[in-house]
Amino acid sequence: MAFVIHHFTDEDRKKPERPVEPTCRGLVVVAKSDYTVQKSENSDKLLVRVLLENKSKGDVSEPVIRVDVLGKSDELIDTFVRTVYAANLPATSSAWFRVADILAVDPSAIVSVKASLQRADCHGSWR
Repeated sequence: MAFVIHHFTDEDRKKPERPVEPTCRGLVVVAKSDYTVQKSENSDKLLVRVLLENKSKGDVSEPVIRVDVLGKSDELIDTFVRTVYAANLPATSSAWFRVADILAVDPSAIVSVKASLQRADCHGSWR
């Protein structure tokens, strides 16, 4: 009797199945990046250009890019994360994107800047 009650009240069986989410993990990468510092009287701004390469078979959108600002001995001296809203990268293509933020450190302390992709929407913007 307990088996029959469990069988007809099992919550897992009542849940609808979700479609498999497409994944683009590892297929969208930062191919190249460069930066410049825009100086002003009140604050200095770091402008970063990032070339994203989409090796997947589907569009991706809204990439989230992390920028690490490195000093001597590759020490991390500043970092920020930006989402490129409304951006779409078609399947098997590359495109430049830009992100920027006000620097929290002296620009003369910057030795290099490293950009990395944190995540992207694998569905693309044209659903």
